[in-house]
Amino acid sequence: MATRGKNWTIGVLVVLTAILLVVIKVGSSSHHDSDRTVQAEVQPNVVDANVGGGSGAEGTLTVWVPAGFTGDNFWIYLDGHLVSAPPHGSGKKTPMGFHGQDGAWLILPGGIPSGLLSRNGQFVDSETYRSYLHTNLNVKSGDSKGVFYPVTIPIQTGRYTVEVAYFSNDPNRSSLPFAFSPKYIANVAAGSSTELHIGVPNDWTNSEPAISVMPPMNCNDKPDVSYVAREIHTYLNDPVVQALIQYQASSNADGIVTINLPPALGGSREYDSAQIKHVASAILDRYYNIDHAAHLSFIEDCKNSHPEWSLSLDEYEKLINDAKEGLQSAHKLAGK
Repeated sequence: MATRGKNWTIGVLVVLTAILLVVIKVGSSSHHDSDRTVQAEVQPNVVDANVGGGSGAEGTLTVWVPAGFTGDNFWIYLDGHLVSAPPHGSGKKTPMGFHGQDGAWLILPGGIPSGLLSRNGQFVDSETYRSYLHTNLNVKSGDSKGVFYPVTIPIQTGRYTVEVAYFSNDPNRSSLPFAFSPKYIANVAAGSSTELHIGVPNDWTNSEPAISVMPPMNCNDKPDVSYVAREIHTYLNDPVVQALIQYQASSNADGIVTINLPPALGGSREYDSAQIKHVASAILDRYYNIDHAAHLSFIEDCKNSHPEWSLSLDEYEKLINDAKEGLQSAHKLAGK
């Protein structure tokens, strides 16, 4: 009888244990499902660099770029990702413009004597500017006077940082031949179009910079090794040159790479193969004197005619050789 009671007690314990295990399993499953739901809700809104307006696109962003003034060589970024590159089909430059006070750009479209003023990359919100937008811009037909060119990007709804990089010949940009617009914030809502009107950066220019050419070396003058050393030191410490080395090591099959530059040079962003080619050409222009330094045979002739300069000539030759080795890659990327 005692044995039967003992068996009954054990049976009850087994049943209770089984029920408890089921409850724990169900609770654990429910907890994991809850975690998955929360994670899905907080996922960041990532922009695809190849936005194409597929089934996931819920709104549109129209960026009005003053391509009639700056030309077709501009790149549009969303959150640092390249989403629109030339050619855009914006046509030739037609409006006139010039630098005004504080380096601001004044664009003179036909029939507007006071012009459209762009300071620090943003159009001044004056009555003339608002009137121009209201009278001349239409998303479907574009700009009747040819200043602005619309680039429409279908994207998912969300908040985006928008920037435009303009190709520029400004020598003050050093080895980076781009002028960047300020960061604009765009809030894209479902089923609607958000519009931005991007200004001309103060440091944009289409004037070809003059190249400062060092007089050719000759064997009548002792080589200025200190000058060459300073030039090469600048070259080796140029963040754009260092970025080009980074590009060669990390570029992907599409030629798109993220390059980290100092904030003054645009910060971290993606670059395509066309931009890299522009960068390589700018580096060759910036360091023209190093790239076109005396050939080795000429240096040997100078050593023979001036053996007393041998130490200086040896140092000169070593500096030039080290720098030219790096410049060879710039030639390859620039196609020169």
